[in-house]
Amino acid sequence: MKKTLFVLTTALMCSQAFPYGIEIDVSQRKMNSVWGQIDKVAPTEFIRQFLPKLGQPVHEQITRAALETEGVTKLDNKKEVLRGVLFNDDPDGMLFPYHKDYNPKGYKDTHRGINWLITFGKVASRQYYKNLIGSLKNKIKELSQKYEFGNLTLITAYTARLTSASVALQALNTEFVLNKNMLNDSHFDDLQFLHSMSNGKYNREEVKHAIMTYIGYAWNLVSGDQSIEQHRKFIMDAKAKQDNLTLVEEFVRKYPVSDLLYHSKNNFELRRRALGSILHLVQDSYAKGHTVREDWESGDLYNANSGRIRYFQDYAEQDGHKHGEYDTNEENPAHWQEIPGSLAAYKRTSEIINLFNLNCSAKNEYKIDGPHCPENGVLDYFDKEVFGLVPYIDKKQNKIDYKNKGKHDDSHTKSHGDLKKKNVKVNETD
Repeated sequence: MKKTLFVLTTALMCSQAFPYGIEIDVSQRKMNSVWGQIDKVAPTEFIRQFLPKLGQPVHEQITRAALETEGVTKLDNKKEVLRGVLFNDDPDGMLFPYHKDYNPKGYKDTHRGINWLITFGKVASRQYYKNLIGSLKNKIKELSQKYEFGNLTLITAYTARLTSASVALQALNTEFVLNKNMLNDSHFDDLQFLHSMSNGKYNREEVKHAIMTYIGYAWNLVSGDQSIEQHRKFIMDAKAKQDNLTLVEEFVRKYPVSDLLYHSKNNFELRRRALGSILHLVQDSYAKGHTVREDWESGDLYNANSGRIRYFQDYAEQDGHKHGEYDTNEENPAHWQEIPGSLAAYKRTSEIINLFNLNCSAKNEYKIDGPHCPENGVLDYFDKEVFGLVPYIDKKQNKIDYKNKGKHDDSHTKSHGDLKKKNVKVNETD
């Protein structure tokens, strides 16, 4: 287990990740004032591809349907669960009203959604410049190895663009250092696992470990084992220390207290928002653009992408338009059930809400949970039922690399060949 990933996983006690859709005022997509500001950072078309179908809130649709299902109607104040679901896509709280203590980045006089769009525009711009710089360097290298007429002119032009792009990237990097936000980290950096994805540096076992560590912590909040006062004290103690910081404390210091508390004011909100965050993470894991499972290629909507996990996708390696196509039902937004993987996500959502209603514990260490709770605790359910992995070894004892041996879903990637070059490591054991 890599040290860095473990730190991020353990410390990210309250943050998260993206697909399917996000419930905001979609009219903002066409407002010149919004896209005009973003255009100054990077091409509008590039940014739009990372904002796929904002108008269809599939996460909310799945969660609402599960909340209304027989047996899961005991949950009071469903609105707070839905706010937790949205938190994964808006960890900075920009889509909710301002509050100086609980939501300092929330909107005041500005229209709902504008600040989120601008911030995500900068996040996408940062990735755009990273991609552009890599492409320009490769072009310059290729031209420098040849002695053909006109190459010098092209090299000069590419070098000028490279310098300009590097300056723009540095400016954005500086801004994110000075104004740390989870939105950037969860979409293009080490925290992609909060959307059931990987940034390509970690193998699937490491990504699963990160997911399970986060769910373990969040379920302690969901079950009430850790109160908002206890967690606030932990955060404040970490921020107050000057030396001898643990790696977890160093990470917690990077983010605002309000973000780490899901912008909650009390235990009631904290429990339900933490639950919603877990639901978002699980729902993402059944989206084909995020996690490839057994039966991802099935045409049967009840079985599509519903089995054990083969591997996690990398958002930065994907074409945002293609990613969005499998996160929404553009032709009939009301029929979210037609999206591959959505029915499996709905089933799991209903089960997890029931576990909350039954007040099931994380590990059931004292064997006092009711008969309808998992015998070995909720974490055992997540480990085996939700995030179970397909073995790397088949019945003939052949090692399987699911990305390179005919089991790869390349329908979302910009370049299957490039993805192969960056293929995650395959463990030597099952």
